[in-house]
Amino acid sequence: MLGKRASVACALALCVLSSDFPLQSVSAEETQASVLVVPVPVPAVRPRKVALPQPPPPQIDPIENLAGKWSGQATMVPASGRNEQFRCIITYEIAGAASRVRQHLRCQGDERSFDAVTRMDIVDERVTGVWADNVYSIGGTLHGKVNSKGFTVQLRSTFFDAKLSVISSDCQQTVKLVPDDPSIMKELAATLKKC
Repeated sequence: MLGKRASVACALALCVLSSDFPLQSVSAEETQASVLVVPVPVPAVRPRKVALPQPPPPQIDPIENLAGKWSGQATMVPASGRNEQFRCIITYEIAGAASRVRQHLRCQGDERSFDAVTRMDIVDERVTGVWADNVYSIGGTLHGKVNSKGFTVQLRSTFFDAKLSVISSDCQQTVKLVPDDPSIMKELAATLKKC
């Protein structure tokens, strides 16, 4: 019974609709089906991880790195005879944004010792200053240059001239003293650590 009523209601609705709205002609353009565009979610594409270049390690100032107390062994190669071994301690005091350096070198061997103080001023990578050996009571001036690993200077005095070079890393340094006159000694070379 309910089904018959629904059929009758639908038939009446069609009759009413058809009688109220006159038929109109439809053009070919209007008969074409319109397309409904529905956005479809697209899965997110994960970008490939690109390894960013690591920033370079901070530059270590070769002079500031010297600050502190270093200790180790040294070997003196004399003009003749056997090499001599020394126990050495070097301390550096750095001031004025690494523009002033005080180096105190003390080396003790079985037969002799060294106790030298060097004061250096650094301006635009150029080094000037004075030095003195407290054991032999000699001293003089120095000049040279700072490099990426340390410094090299020429020591001058009335009785003794030599080239002094210092090369350092974070925890180790090598110090080499080579006199201009090899009849005094050939070299004094030390390897020292502070770590």
